[in-house]
Parts: sequence; C-alpha cells; structure tokens
Amino acid sequence: MSAAQLDGLIQTQGEPFGSTSIFAQNRVFKLAAAAGIKVTLDGQGADEILAVYMSFLAARLASMIMSGHWGRGIRLFGALDGKTGMALRAMRFILPQALQDPARRLIGEGLVPSWVNGAWFARHGVEPEAPQKPVSGDILRHELRESLTDRILPSLLRYQDRNSMALSVESRVPFLTTSLVDFLYALPEEYLISDTGETKPVFCAAMRGLVPDAILDRRDKIGFATPQKAWLSEAGTWLDDAAWPTAVHAVFAGDGVERPAVEATAKRLDHVHFLGRVPYDMLPAIAARAVGSFVCTENLQSRASSGLAPLKLFESLACGLPVIAIDQPFQADVVRDAKCGLVIEAGDSHALAGAVVQLTDRPQERHKMAENARAVALEDHSWAARARETQNVLLRVLKHDA
Repeated sequence: MSAAQLDGLIQTQGEPFGSTSIFAQNRVFKLAAAAGIKVTLDGQGADEILAVYMSFLAARLASMIMSGHWGRGIRLFGALDGKTGMALRAMRFILPQALQDPARRLIGEGLVPSWVNGAWFARHGVEPEAPQKPVSGDILRHELRESLTDRILPSLLRYQDRNSMALSVESRVPFLTTSLVDFLYALPEEYLISDTGETKPVFCAAMRGLVPDAILDRRDKIGFATPQKAWLSEAGTWLDDAAWPTAVHAVFAGDGVERPAVEATAKRLDHVHFLGRVPYDMLPAIAARAVGSFVCTENLQSRASSGLAPLKLFESLACGLPVIAIDQPFQADVVRDAKCGLVIEAGDSHALAGAVVQLTDRPQERHKMAENARAVALEDHSWAARARETQNVLLRVLKHDA
C-alpha cells in the first residue's frame, strides 16, 4: 500500500476508518471492475445475524445468568477461552451504568482511552456512556439488534458502499434479506450460539454437505485480514511515534526472527535501542530501570486455544515490572486477575503507546501494579509454587491408585 493509494482511499471513504482491511476491500472491487464484473454478492451482515462476534458470546452468557440457567451458563463458560475477560464482558450487560467504566477498565477497554484528557471532559460536564447498557430479558437478541441497526453493521455497509460505488460496482448483501433476518432472530438462542460455545450452529448444520467440513469446523474468527503490521513497519517515519511518549525509550534484548526489523528500527529511531544478546544475569539490572515490560506473543498455529504462558511473562513479574500483555488466554488472565499490568489487542500500536502513557503518567497506579506483579510471581508462579502444585498432583494420583 503506497501513500498515494492510502490518500485515494481516504478520499473515497470521506471519514476515518479503523483498519487497512478497508483498503483490501477496495482492491477487491478494483479487480472486479477491471474484470468487467458489475454485480457482486457479499457476506456482509452474516456475523451480525448469526451471532459470531465475541461480544455475542458474552451476551449469551449474560442471558443464561439473568434467566437462571446456571448449569448451562457454567457449561458455556467452561468451553470459552479467556474466561476472566469473557466474564467481565458479560457483566457489562448486567452491571448498573455507574459500574460500567470500572468493569471495562479491568479488561483494558475503559470508556476514556489513556490518550484522551478525561479530566477536561469531566470539567465540561461530559460523561462517557458505555454502548452496552444493562438489559433485561433477551440480552443476546437485544445485542444482535443493536449491532445490526446501530453500532457495527451500518458503518461496515457504508465502507463497502463507498468502495464499490467508487468503482461502479453494485455490491449486494443476500444475508440481509428481511425474511432471513426475521427468521434467524425468531430462533431460540441455542440455534445461534450453542451451550458449548459453537457459533452459528444452525447455519453450519444447514451447510453440512455443501461446504467442506474443514471450513465449517473452524472455530477461529478471521476478518478481512491484511499484512497490516508489515505495511506499517515499511511505511516510513510519517507513522512513527504517533502517540508514543517522547521521554520513554523502548529497549529490546535478545535474538530471533524479528531481529533484522528491530535493528533497522533502532537505527532509524533515537528512542528505540537494541542490545542484542545479553547475559542472563544482567537482565534484572536492565529491568530495574524500566517502567514496564511488553509481553508480545502471537497466536501461531492456534496455540492460544490452550493458553499462552511465555517465560518472559513470569520473568517480568518476578522483577516487579508492570506487564503490558497481548490479549491471549492465560497470560491476559494472569495480568487481569492479579491487577499487575494492562492488556491490549494484538497489532494495535496506538493501544501499546496508550498503555505506556498510562504507566508513565500514573506513578501510584504503576507502583501498585509492580507490587502485585512481584506478589503473584512469588505466590503462584515461582519454581517453589510449581513444585508444590506438581507434588499435590502426584500425591492425588498416588492416593487414587492406592
């Protein structure tokens, strides 16, 4: 993606957009127009009427809690990844409005981002409100209607319409046929999300035999993905430091496949430093001067389905460092449960910069996170703690066999 292409896309859209997937969509319509295709069929709307997004899983869990179906709720909760985050998301639909912002902050989604001067808005009488509000009755269906008519789909349809019409292509959305929407919204909730966390089970059952099982049985949710990380790293200095605090330096130590990219960035930016391989006994001295540690992990080959527990997470906790962790199962739960850092979405550089700003601008909060980090490392994640857990497991096995 060149700067000229990005400028053209911004002009086409006429308003800000959240990711480069809009550019990928634009390129698809450009290819369709070049091939002489005048009408396309698009799957837009399927996620909103078949309850595919993570927020719908949380709404389904909240529905079960509010309707008193505790057994089914426990079964669903046990089948979900990222249990702490999912439970807190479900609470959005149950908690009073006054508790919404504190609950959202626990999962790194506060109503006022760290890069916004919340005090200024408060002085001027502006109070942020969560888009999800306490709902009585059918919570999942209420959330589906909101996403269809207000929060999610209208903007996606606008992006699509702008991209297609700019190239004189008519994009039709058969999933949004009124009769189909009415039919799906009239079904019991378990037809949209099963008690084991399977999304769109009724649609998968209908397509069985028509669509390959390998596609129907997938459980990961991938949108219109682009190599956005690579594009941004190659974009040059015009994207650098958009929100990063100028007084904070990023220090990298070690080796790996990303070494060439890190070295190139360190040469280009004064506030980025690459130390290369460092003797292990020197790392605590380096950590002692840090305001936090960034635990960057990727969900390679869907490893996150069973939880990610990188050693650097526990090393950071042991050094008493607040951790900025990517939102992956287990590692994010550790950070949230112990209140020893902040959790951000993967690939969101602005969220990372905002987390660094929060740590540097709120020293008391940072120091409390550091205390919690050291405490949870000693209590739950030291070698002694692991030895005790292993011993208890072995003793239970021996007792059972006896």
